[in-house]
Amino acid sequence: MNLARRPHYRYQGGSVILYASPNDPTDIYSWSNSASTDTIVVTSSGTYTTTITNAGGCTSPISNAITVDVLPYPTVNITAGGSLSLCTNGPPVTLTANVAPAGPTYSYQWLYDAGTGYQPISGATANTYPAHGTGNYEVQVTTVAGCNTSSAPISVLVYPPAYTHTSGPTEFCYGSNMTIYANEGGFGTSANLGYQWYRNDTPLVGFIDTALTIYSGGNYFCQVTVLGSCADSTDTVHVIVDSLPAVAILPGLGGWLGASPNTYSHYQWYMNGTLIPGADSSSYLALVSADYKVEATNGLNCDGFSNIYHYNNGTDVKNANGNTDIRIFPNPASSVIHIDAAVKVNVDISSIDGKVVMHQEDATIMDINQLANGVYMVKVYGKDGVLLKVDRLVKNGY
Repeated sequence: MNLARRPHYRYQGGSVILYASPNDPTDIYSWSNSASTDTIVVTSSGTYTTTITNAGGCTSPISNAITVDVLPYPTVNITAGGSLSLCTNGPPVTLTANVAPAGPTYSYQWLYDAGTGYQPISGATANTYPAHGTGNYEVQVTTVAGCNTSSAPISVLVYPPAYTHTSGPTEFCYGSNMTIYANEGGFGTSANLGYQWYRNDTPLVGFIDTALTIYSGGNYFCQVTVLGSCADSTDTVHVIVDSLPAVAILPGLGGWLGASPNTYSHYQWYMNGTLIPGADSSSYLALVSADYKVEATNGLNCDGFSNIYHYNNGTDVKNANGNTDIRIFPNPASSVIHIDAAVKVNVDISSIDGKVVMHQEDATIMDINQLANGVYMVKVYGKDGVLLKVDRLVKNGY
């Protein structure tokens, strides 16, 4: 008489069926656990035997012994070999299935949920798995008895490649600016990310936000760090800052003002800060005493302004006592000029291009013998620096 088993061990929550052979409906069975049927369902650890008594009253020898081991049901958890936040271009994180208790050989199947439900990962049947995709991971462990259990999920986040976009063109005029944004909209504000901006491969100290406002030319990029894990760099943004036109006003005869140089693509004249309609050439005829400036535009559409030039047509002369009785004579003159003013004054004599060729403090008589024949501008200033009079002087050499 033999006992058969399927199988000889079990896990908590299951059972094993033992049956005696041969079996006859008239036989009487006497199991070691006091059962009297030809088969028994075993749920406890132990060694089991039986005897059979037939209808004639004969009892068999004790059967072979079957030992049943009841094992605790396994548990499994997943541990990560590094940060669960990863870079797209960085290495994976190794996930390890930890099964307790140690015992019979287990088999493994890793599962992945990218948001559409868990699916087995083809070929992922080891106790470790290199994860490199955003989503949830589980592992299912199966015993040799066919019992299986699953771990709690573990989540992995893979950040997209670092990238930039700009607020506008990367070439602009001096005095303007543009902003570069790193990872804007792509986990850009995550507390798990760090930022460091670079210009011409040199880190910009203190510039660690997701955006950088640019005022000067150069090559800019941002290094985005997944804290405690990896780093990635954006593409380089090449920024060009164009210079503004440099322009000056040269006074001419008869009130003509000229912009120098006169080769820019466009000009606009202003009087006392107000745009003069139609005054858009490189020269302008000033008819009234006022402050003038000219705006020049170059081929890159950048604008630059001259310094302010004060033009005096002789109608705005004043002195410290409120009268206009400041005389410069003779005019024309060949050797000396006299300055007749009620107060002490300083005098500048300038060439027609604005260069000061003579200056005298407390001027009453000025020797102009050294001046070449031509037309000059005479400016009379009060001691407080206020311009009192502007007049033309003709040096004729006679």
